[in-house]
Amino acid sequence: ELRVTDFKNDPGWAANARLDLKLADFATINGDLRYSSVGFGAVSQRISERRREEVLNYDISANVALDKFIPEKVGLRIPMFVSYEERKITPSYDPLDPDVPLEATLRTFDNPEEREAYANLVQDVTTRKSINFTNVRKVKTKENAKSRIYDIENFSFTYASSSAIQRSIYKQEYVNKNMRIGLAYNWSSTPISYEPFKNSKAFSSPWLQLIKDLNITPLVSNLGFRWDLNRRFIREQLRNADLTTEGILPTWEKSFFFDRNYNFRWNLTKSISVDYMARVNAIVDEPAGDINTQAKRDSIITNLKRLGRMKTFDQDIGLTYRIPIDKTPLTDWINSDFRYRVGYTWKAGATDQADTLGNTVQNQRDWGLTGKFDLVKLYNKSKLLKDINSPRRSSRGLATSRPSETDTLVQKRDNKFGKGFLRFLMMVRSVNFSFTNREGTVLPGYTPSVFLFGMDSSWSAPGWDFVFGSQSRDIQSRAIENDWLARSEFLSFPFTQYNNIDLKLTANIEPAPDLRIQLVANKISSDNFHEIFRYNTDTLDDGTIGQVPVQLAPTRTGNY
Repeated sequence: ELRVTDFKNDPGWAANARLDLKLADFATINGDLRYSSVGFGAVSQRISERRREEVLNYDISANVALDKFIPEKVGLRIPMFVSYEERKITPSYDPLDPDVPLEATLRTFDNPEEREAYANLVQDVTTRKSINFTNVRKVKTKENAKSRIYDIENFSFTYASSSAIQRSIYKQEYVNKNMRIGLAYNWSSTPISYEPFKNSKAFSSPWLQLIKDLNITPLVSNLGFRWDLNRRFIREQLRNADLTTEGILPTWEKSFFFDRNYNFRWNLTKSISVDYMARVNAIVDEPAGDINTQAKRDSIITNLKRLGRMKTFDQDIGLTYRIPIDKTPLTDWINSDFRYRVGYTWKAGATDQADTLGNTVQNQRDWGLTGKFDLVKLYNKSKLLKDINSPRRSSRGLATSRPSETDTLVQKRDNKFGKGFLRFLMMVRSVNFSFTNREGTVLPGYTPSVFLFGMDSSWSAPGWDFVFGSQSRDIQSRAIENDWLARSEFLSFPFTQYNNIDLKLTANIEPAPDLRIQLVANKISSDNFHEIFRYNTDTLDDGTIGQVPVQLAPTRTGNY
C-alpha cells in the first residue's frame, strides 16, 4: 500500500534587474534580467498554480547614432538599433515522464555527456536577435541650399532584420526570420509661378481680372517613390517519439514581397492641380524548401531582376480645378470647384488558374462639383440693400442734441416697413451644393499583363480610354476582337458596371435677424448591371464545334 499526503510546499524566489545607460549623445543602452525559480508564484495563487519550471530571461538593446563618429560636415544620419534576447525554461519534472523529477531522470545517466545532452534536450530555449537601420540619409549642411531633383539628400535607406530561434523537447528547431529593405526618394520643389499680366496696367479693370491672374507653374511640386522588399522565412522541424527527426520532414512558410509606390503632384496653376499615384504589389517566387544551393539562390536573384511577379497594380489620377467664376464682378458671389479622379486596378489570377480564368481589370471614374452661392454678396451690390444688410450701430454714451429739420426729413423718409420687407425678401443668405458621380467597370477573365501605367507591353490593352475611366461597354467587343478574354467555360465572375449619383443642396435662410433656418435636399441614385461574359462551346456557322462569346443572365438593379 502506498499513501501520499500533504503538498510539496518548497519556497521559490524571483528577481528582476534593469540597466539604463546613456553614453553622451550617441547611444542609449537598456538591459533587463528576470529570473524565477521552481515554486515561485503570487500570494493569491494555489500551490498547483505555482511555477514548475525555472525561467531565466535576459535581453539587451541599444540605440546608437553612428553618424556621431563621422564629421558633422558630411551630413550623414545613421541611426542603428540592435537587440538580443534569450529565454531559457528548465522544467522541474521530466516532460517525458511527468511524475518523475528531472533530477531523478538525470541521475539514471552514467555518462556525463549523455546526462548533459538530455538536460539540454528538455529545455525550452528561445533566442531573438534584431538589427535595424531606419531612414539612413544625408542632410544638407549648407544653409539655404537649393533643392535639386538629383540631390543625394532626396534618398533614404532602411534595413531591418530579425530572427527568432526556438528549440524544445518536441521541437528540434523553429526558425523565424524577417528581413526588410527599403529605398525611398522624395523631392519637393519651391513653386515658382509665372504671371505675365500681373503688373500690366492694361488689365487693371476688375472685368479683366481673369486675364490678369493668368499664371503657370512649370515645375512639378512633388515627386517620389518607395521600394520595399519584405521577406519572411519560417522553418519548423519536429521530433518523433524517439526524439529524432527520422521520418518527419520539416515544414516551411515563406513569403517574399516587392512593394513599389510612386507619387507625383503638379500644381500647374494656382487653381489647377494634378496628382498621380501608383502602387504595385509583386511576389518574388522562391524554390521550395531551404535555400541551400547556388541554383536556388540564382533563381531568387533572377526573379528579383524581373522585379518579381506582379500580383496587384493600382493607379489613381486626380485633377482639381477651382473654377475662376469669381474673377468677374458679375459672378464674384459664386465659388465652385471641379474634381475629376480616375482609378485603375489590375489583379492577377491564381498561378494555376491565370491561363484558364485570366486576371481581373477594373476602372473607376469619380467626378463632381462643389460650390457656394453667397447671396449676401450679391445683394450688397445694391447700395440700398447693402445698407439694410449692414444696420447702423447705436451711439450710446454720446451727447444728444435736438434733431435738425434736415434730420427730421431723413428720418421720415426712412421707411422702416419698406426696409423690413426688403430684408424679408433677402431671407435666403447662401446656398451650398455638391454633386458627385461615381462610375465603374469590372472585367474578369482579362489575360494581358501590366507593363506601365496600366497598359500591356504592346501599349494596346486595355486601351487608354479604359485606363482613364471610360465606361463604354465597347470594352467587351474589343476584348473579343483582340483575344483578351480567357477561353474558359468556367468563368463565373460577372462583368459589372455601376453608376452612383449623389446631389446635396443646403440653403441658409434668415427670415429675421434672430431666426435662422437651414434647408437640406438630397438626391441619391444608384444603378448596377451584372452579366456573365465568357466563351461557351457551341456549333459555329460552318457547322463545326468551337467557342463563341456569350452574355448570360444580364441583371440590372438600383435604387433611388
